[in-house]
Amino acid sequence: MRKIICILTSVLLLACAVGFAACDETSEEESTVEKVTLCGFENNRELLSIAYYNVGGGKIDLCDDPAYVTSGDACAKMTMETPVREEKGDDLTLTFVTGTSFLPKTNYTDTVAFELDLYSAYEAPVQTMLTIDTSNYMWYGSVEPGWNHFTIPLSRESYDLSSVSTIDLWFEGKPANVEEPYVFYLDSFVAVTVEERVYQKELDYSGTTPFTFSNEYDVYGLMSNMGAAASDSRFAYPRYSLNRDPHYILNGTGSMKVEFFPNEAGTDVVGVGFRTVRGTESVSWNEFDYETTYLTYDVYNASEQELQVGIALFTKIDEVYRVNTVVPANSWSDPYETRLLLQDMLDQVTGTELDIMTIVIYVDGYTAEGGALYLDNISFKSAQEFGEV
Repeated sequence: MRKIICILTSVLLLACAVGFAACDETSEEESTVEKVTLCGFENNRELLSIAYYNVGGGKIDLCDDPAYVTSGDACAKMTMETPVREEKGDDLTLTFVTGTSFLPKTNYTDTVAFELDLYSAYEAPVQTMLTIDTSNYMWYGSVEPGWNHFTIPLSRESYDLSSVSTIDLWFEGKPANVEEPYVFYLDSFVAVTVEERVYQKELDYSGTTPFTFSNEYDVYGLMSNMGAAASDSRFAYPRYSLNRDPHYILNGTGSMKVEFFPNEAGTDVVGVGFRTVRGTESVSWNEFDYETTYLTYDVYNASEQELQVGIALFTKIDEVYRVNTVVPANSWSDPYETRLLLQDMLDQVTGTELDIMTIVIYVDGYTAEGGALYLDNISFKSAQEFGEV
């Protein structure tokens, strides 16, 4: 019966993979789908090629018990975070290093999804995530007790997948004062590939509305966290996603949702804000009249507390100018308070033109429970659009 279920599951997953391929603009209806094994967990040398972080006194063994093997002759049995801690344990990470004899594949522009089989003998759910090159968040999920088959779709236009150095699988640290270790059985980590390659979409950030948040590639990989301590769990870092709910959109078809989570001590949220990591170099800063042009944004405070939100511009030598505003609970910001006059920024810097490295959004006022906000387009508006000329 279990074999029949596995066969049916494989058929469904193959159909899903074809579906992912069809979503890409460059995909064709008759695209060939293949599964490329990234790690089969077949021998000890293969297990030793994986980098393990914060295992916490546990161990990794080769297991040939057919009850846990889904492909080949063996799988990996991982026993992790065995010591009892007074505080929650550190996040656990498995780093698969590419470009090696065990995992030669470095170009994932043909990959529409990753798949992984995982059996959890731990009695409670465990948060998990997958990243590429450590910092590019691709997917969040939950390891449930018993069997888990993860299908992780990739947004190929949102990230540079042409030269991936590492694929990182994360598990949230074990709760405080818990004796039971994590015991996971892992097998069949594969890449679902198609013939067509899709590269990160090149975006044009020039013009009056450089950041519209209308598609996945306008959101994913665009922002980086600020203010998170190294000791905080990665699962508590701010998370960014594309929002389609029109209640949280003022312009266009989408906005960016940003969620904030409590720190390890439960006293505050992790992160004081976020910043752009791409796009500012192609913004047409010096094509505008500094004295009559504002950099503006709209933000919706979806929490039950009042927030102070600020926007700041940083030059490449860290010259900075910042404007703050108060946004009431469950409300949009006032457009007259969320604007930054370019001339005011120019007055703070050396030289006669703006050379902006990044745009930063600061957030202050969350309670320890955290919350969410929605950022709409970051754009340029003239004084005339505000009725001032």
